[in-house]
Amino acid sequence: MVASLLLFFKGFLMGAADVVPGVSGGTIAFITGIYQRLLSNISFINLQWLKLFFTHPLQAVQKIDLLFLAIVFAGILVSVKTLAGVIVYALENRSIVTWSFFNGLILSSAVIILVKEFLKDKNLIKSKKIFLLFFFCLVGIFFGYWVSSLSIVNSGVNLSANLGVNSSPSFLGVFFAGLIAISAMILPGISGSFLLIVMGKYQIIMNAIKNLDFAVLFPFAVGCVLGILAMSKIVSLLLQKYYLQTIFFLVGLMLGCLKKIFPWKVEEQNVLPNIFENINGTGSSQFLLAIVFCFLGGIISICLFQLERFKKKK
Repeated sequence: MVASLLLFFKGFLMGAADVVPGVSGGTIAFITGIYQRLLSNISFINLQWLKLFFTHPLQAVQKIDLLFLAIVFAGILVSVKTLAGVIVYALENRSIVTWSFFNGLILSSAVIILVKEFLKDKNLIKSKKIFLLFFFCLVGIFFGYWVSSLSIVNSGVNLSANLGVNSSPSFLGVFFAGLIAISAMILPGISGSFLLIVMGKYQIIMNAIKNLDFAVLFPFAVGCVLGILAMSKIVSLLLQKYYLQTIFFLVGLMLGCLKKIFPWKVEEQNVLPNIFENINGTGSSQFLLAIVFCFLGGIISICLFQLERFKKKK
């Protein structure tokens, strides 16, 4: 029962992250230690499995951890439905501390993930392979930075603005938005919500979730299902064949995408807190509060890591 609640909570955190433009649910899965298990189970689902499920459901269920997937995705769905409005409010009214929290969470997680790999193989740091691994990390940083630098369709700090609402949500448009966004969400660091903004579909999807508009949600869900099945297979294969290279690349992605969620921005450009204060008024940078929330994110990341270790020891 406790394990199921913990899984649900991890799914809940993934859903909360997926709603935030700039943060990836894949990052949370990576941090909480369920990333590979999630990918391996999802990647097993294909047409053959579906056929087996409808003809011999018990055999199909035995081939994958269906309970694990059901609990995680239940957490994601509950979180997206309940927190969409709350997170939009936080980003509009408490953006600096919200982004600071996620910066602390992701920065500390990147360090923890690398430390875990070095602890697993204490000779890794001395091996010649370490230079190649850091090269993959750098490639991930540059790729993440490039994705984070994509221009937004309707830039502005107000997430309630009609981002993409001016264009009619066609079936194919929403389908491909789901396909692309969910493929990004699988990768730690790349935000599917941010890509929805780039494509002008973020507010359309948020409104559809809020109002349960199935005319929009259905094609979006179909795109998401196909995207997650395809991308999970690719990443699972890479983790099986090139585990360390993939891990270092994914950590690099997380770090590179931090550009997008830097707390202090003026017209979508990152600026230092003192410059932000000069433009917006003295005391408006909330620097000390931002540091506190950054450390809070780091502490939560460490707690999640320790919780995962304690669970494995049991």
